[in-house]
Amino acid sequence: MSAETRPHHDFPSPEVANRAVMATAAGLMTMMLAGVFLMAGIYAWQMPDRRLPAPQRLPDPQVRTDERLLRQQLEAAQTERLSGYHWENQQKTLIGVPIERAMELLVARGAAAYDPIIPQSNTTAQSPGAATAAAMQGQGSSVPSNGQAPERPQ
Repeated sequence: MSAETRPHHDFPSPEVANRAVMATAAGLMTMMLAGVFLMAGIYAWQMPDRRLPAPQRLPDPQVRTDERLLRQQLEAAQTERLSGYHWENQQKTLIGVPIERAMELLVARGAAAYDPIIPQSNTTAQSPGAATAAAMQGQGSSVPSNGQAPERPQ
């Protein structure tokens, strides 16, 4: 009964042309090996000399530095600059003070030590209005407001 209920399918024959498959596989392998040998031949033709040159000793350096001496000289120059009075600019308007003296000056100022060096006046502390701007520009000039053209002195 099981034979009657099973549908009958017409499957293709399991026979495969083994010679054609083997010939195709052999042809592909032959082409791959030919490619490898061809590339090896081109490489050998283009790069015939593969020997490395004999190692040579590098020449001694022309400049010899004594790092310890250089560091000591640098530290001495920095210490001298920090421990003495000197001009900070070419115009000789700014004096460099020794670091110890600068710390003494800061301690002497107390709480005001970190205030601005140049004190701000009350008029410049506020935002400049028309009167302040006119005073800053000088006499005879005015500040335009509301899109009006400024007056020109004659």
